[in-house]
Amino acid sequence: MVLSAVWLILCLPSGMSIMPSCIPVSSENSDRNYLIECYFKLGLDYSEILSFLLLSHRIRLNLCQLKRVLFSRGLHRGKNYSEAQEIIAAVERELEGSGSLIGYRQMNQRLRIDYGLVVSRETVRLALKMLDPEGVERRSQHKLKRRTYSARGPNFIWHLDGYDKLKPFGLCVHGAIDGYSRRILWLEVGSSNNNPRIVARYFLTGRRHDGDRRFIKWTRSFLKASWLNIRRKCCKACGTGTQERYCLI
Repeated sequence: MVLSAVWLILCLPSGMSIMPSCIPVSSENSDRNYLIECYFKLGLDYSEILSFLLLSHRIRLNLCQLKRVLFSRGLHRGKNYSEAQEIIAAVERELEGSGSLIGYRQMNQRLRIDYGLVVSRETVRLALKMLDPEGVERRSQHKLKRRTYSARGPNFIWHLDGYDKLKPFGLCVHGAIDGYSRRILWLEVGSSNNNPRIVARYFLTGRRHDGDRRFIKWTRSFLKASWLNIRRKCCKACGTGTQERYCLI
């Protein structure tokens, strides 16, 4: 299976063999045509669809078979684009929130997934240039848009992070801070700062000492760890079940 996947990727045209960093479609529905349609609507190209089908679902297809399935379901590249008014309205709605901080590639993906629109990247790029010229200029110069941070009160949100620069010396640092008071909740050095068991122990100790909180902010680096497993274990250990609210911000 691995050799087949490598062969598939190597045989694809250059520039098309890089798989995107997104989560594969759930395998609960194993219907081949349904999976193909889902990946197509996510904006993946033919090589990416074939790669996901093979590596994630163990479905082997060639390019001609894939095109026949897409044609039979009325899915075509460069055709049946959404109306310009719908696209403009969706972009304007996104610019009112977090969409003002993203580029045209991510905006294109968001329009496809959240709004179900069929739109090209070029159209989204032009729409952003027309509707948000200042944001486009700022992103082209790699400038940050400063935002105001606020928290409703003590223990409303905790911020967790790790420091990896000392890992070569066997020192793995992990800490947390309260978003409102800036109080350091814990700052620990251990054998690992991404082992779910170790970090869960830090969290449970901090919870006993500092009470409850409604939201936790995980940094990007820690999303790679098994945070969902940590959450289940913490809920089970603390007896909160699934009633307590957690948020990945």
